[in-house]
Amino acid sequence: MDSSIHAHTPPKPKSSPGWMITIAAAAAFLATFNETFLNVAFAPIMADFGVDVNTVQWLTTGYLLVAAIFVPVANVLYRRFPTKALFISVTGIMVVGSIIGALAPNFATLLGGRLLQAIDTGLLTPIGMNITLAVSPRKSSV
Repeated sequence: MDSSIHAHTPPKPKSSPGWMITIAAAAAFLATFNETFLNVAFAPIMADFGVDVNTVQWLTTGYLLVAAIFVPVANVLYRRFPTKALFISVTGIMVVGSIIGALAPNFATLLGGRLLQAIDTGLLTPIGMNITLAVSPRKSSV
């Protein structure tokens, strides 16, 4: 009778998970980059749209509020929808928000595009981490 304990090793994936981790990391980087890059453009935005500093600050305040709201929503969505479809949809939201922001004819439209980008940030960072954990090879300590 063999008394040794054999650890179960999961089957190897058909392809390397490296590309999936790279895409998830790049998307999470872009989402995080969106948080900070606009602050340096406040002066030109104020001049272009004729708003004061209290108004232009809503681009950051609103962004952070919406992103914080959507972080816990990511868990619910991750459990209800297929990962690939969810990731593509969330990334699509970022692209749409970026296009709206780039073409904004007024401050309200710019703020709307910025809030769409915030939804992406709130969802994409935790979803990207979950993707990384799901596809990363696990090492057994036994």
